[in-house]
Amino acid sequence: MRGYQQPMDEAGRQQVPLAEYPSETVTLACGRCDRRGRYPKAALIERHGAGIGLVTLLNYLSWACRQSLRDPWGSTACRAFYVELEAGSRTPAEREVSRET
Repeated sequence: MRGYQQPMDEAGRQQVPLAEYPSETVTLACGRCDRRGRYPKAALIERHGAGIGLVTLLNYLSWACRQSLRDPWGSTACRAFYVELEAGSRTPAEREVSRET
């Protein structure tokens, strides 16, 4: 155990904590509009804690999105996602190598 418990989402499923995010910069993008954002992981940890779940954090950071259409139950049409965690995403070092070749 790393000194914190795995955070849970509203359905009781475990979330990956921010402390385990694979990059020192957290990059968000939206699949619905052209919004993007970059946050230093250290600043997010300082503000929200190392144990905050990535789903909870994503919901918090995208809450004010004007493109997001919310229904009465809080569901959202926002398509925000973590760029570094996108399926098929490569590490920054792997992206640099592919640019050089």
